[in-house]
Amino acid sequence: DETGVYKNLLQETAHRAGLNLPVYTTVRSGPGHLPVFTCTVELAGMSFNGDPARTKKQAEKNAAMTAWSALKLCMSLIEVNFIFHGQFPRLDGQ
Repeated sequence: DETGVYKNLLQETAHRAGLNLPVYTTVRSGPGHLPVFTCTVELAGMSFNGDPARTKKQAEKNAAMTAWSALKLCMSLIEVNFIFHGQFPRLDGQ
């Protein structure tokens, strides 16, 4: 299952950046015979919600995939800003 790679990518990225490891919070809902799991992963002060899944493991993978995709997009925007403006964007909004 290729979605499992995103949990590893998040963990490796956090380690390389000197951040705390990702923290996964999973909530179970629905009837006992048809559970639905939703998961949030927190990394560097940000929270990412994954798509619901039938298993806790898949819900965690979904959250990791959401987080990785968002972080990748953010880094791409920072790189584009640097290329066109010669500087990294300020995080304080000024």
